[in-house]
Amino acid sequence: TRHLLHLALLGLLLAIPQARAGWFGGLFGSSDPVLASMADYAYHASELNAYLDTLERGRRELLLHDRAALEQLLRSDTLRSYINARARAEHWHDNPKLAASFSSARLQGLYAAYLRALTEPPADYPGAQVVSDYYAAHQAEFTEPAALHLRQIYRVKGAGAEAHLNALKVQLDAEPNRFAELAMAESQHKASAAEGGDLGWLPVAQLIPEMVRALNGARPGALVGPVQSAQGWHLLQLVEARAQRTLPLDTVRVRIRANLLTEERARNEQALLQRLLKGHPVEVDEATLAKLFDNDDSGPQIASRMEGVSVTLAELRQQVVLLDEAQQHQLEQGGEALRQLVINYTIKRYLIERARAEGFDRREEVLPILDRAEADALYLSYLKSLSEPEAGYPTAELVARLYQEQKARLAVSERLLLDQIYLPRSHPDSAQLATQISQQLRAKPKRFAELARAHSAHQATAERGGEVGWVRRDQLLPEVAKALASQRPPAIIGPIETAQGWNIVRVRERKAGHERSLDELAPRLTELLRNRKREQNQQAYLQGLMQRYSVEIHQAELDRFLKEGD
Repeated sequence: TRHLLHLALLGLLLAIPQARAGWFGGLFGSSDPVLASMADYAYHASELNAYLDTLERGRRELLLHDRAALEQLLRSDTLRSYINARARAEHWHDNPKLAASFSSARLQGLYAAYLRALTEPPADYPGAQVVSDYYAAHQAEFTEPAALHLRQIYRVKGAGAEAHLNALKVQLDAEPNRFAELAMAESQHKASAAEGGDLGWLPVAQLIPEMVRALNGARPGALVGPVQSAQGWHLLQLVEARAQRTLPLDTVRVRIRANLLTEERARNEQALLQRLLKGHPVEVDEATLAKLFDNDDSGPQIASRMEGVSVTLAELRQQVVLLDEAQQHQLEQGGEALRQLVINYTIKRYLIERARAEGFDRREEVLPILDRAEADALYLSYLKSLSEPEAGYPTAELVARLYQEQKARLAVSERLLLDQIYLPRSHPDSAQLATQISQQLRAKPKRFAELARAHSAHQATAERGGEVGWVRRDQLLPEVAKALASQRPPAIIGPIETAQGWNIVRVRERKAGHERSLDELAPRLTELLRNRKREQNQQAYLQGLMQRYSVEIHQAELDRFLKEGD
């Protein structure tokens, strides 16, 4: 709901792996078959089992019933394990400088596992009837459109293209089994040519009208065309046609279970969050939080508290660094998004401490999840070391160029420290009540918090006595921004009418906006350019590795793995 602000808030909770006993634990006895290999590295069933244990139940079931997705996961995880094996061979994990990042990764894994355990739906959920009811109520989700399985030989538009395809059609009329051979030799569409011209299944609605008309009435195996498109000419072969159909329940049952489990877990997480905040509210020190982006280490450093757990500015700065540039810029302007980040992180810290106090981090079924989190941190740190940009990158010229591109976006906007009382149009006599409250505040402005708690319909700020916090002027609704434009703090303005209702606003403080200098932004822009270069180097390294050493899936062992897990 939009009131004073229209903010893109950060997500409340992270995606959490489940802490539970091994999915295939003990099935193989002393045997641990090799499911995939890369160069001299063998990827064992126990590794896949450990990874599956980190996934929530619905995601795990989907993977185990989708052979193509599971094989793709095997390839990517084998690559990760291969790189980790190289890192360990070089004793990378013994680097004392990485101890803090490994410890942080294990804490993240602990938080994930603990929250998953607190919010996991019952083992018998969802039951057969719940799945059936969902299927009946969401038929559109399981309806596949009419589609055609096609092959093509394509020639770029130009002199002789149509005639060339007509000549090939004559050959194929006499020898239809040569389509794949001729497509690989003659087609100028590289992707489909490599597959013998195979385009796979294409929804009829996505085909150009000329193709639909030409293929109308064709039978499987028929040659159609050449058909002209905007790019060139297509000689088509219809492999198979499929009418619109609703997928049977048995074919989508696992998908439905995954959807229901995800929805149920989200409801459980929301309920947990509400219980936590009701019983142990997070106290945010706004004055201390205002120093988050100033690197000001003077004075108090505790930004928030929750039932004995304190969060410092230094911790929050470490969290902000993990966000992308756009998120960092949004948080730097203050407001509800920053406050929500602080609340989320404080809850996370609280749950980690609770998990430790309960000995959750020492449970046998949890330790492999923590080990996996540390292994992921090893992979990322080692890969980062292999992808570092060269010394001297970026040059001063590159930084200056990026500054010119980004300086308007990175400018500090005018910020206001605000409180609000919001009355929606749906409220009985809201306009009259807003006027009465405004008159009372002009007589006794110190009653603002009292009246906000009593009357404001915006629950989050009402509970704080109307406190909104620091916001950018460009985050305000236009009517509110206009009304506050020339007001000097302290001031109470309103009622301000908007499409949603009436707002009474108190301006406690305002800070003028300004453009930042190149000197001020240079370290930040330098790191941004280095991160971009590092990502490019990582992609190049991984692609080169995959080209040099392909991952081989051991199909027979994978079959056995899946069969014994049923």
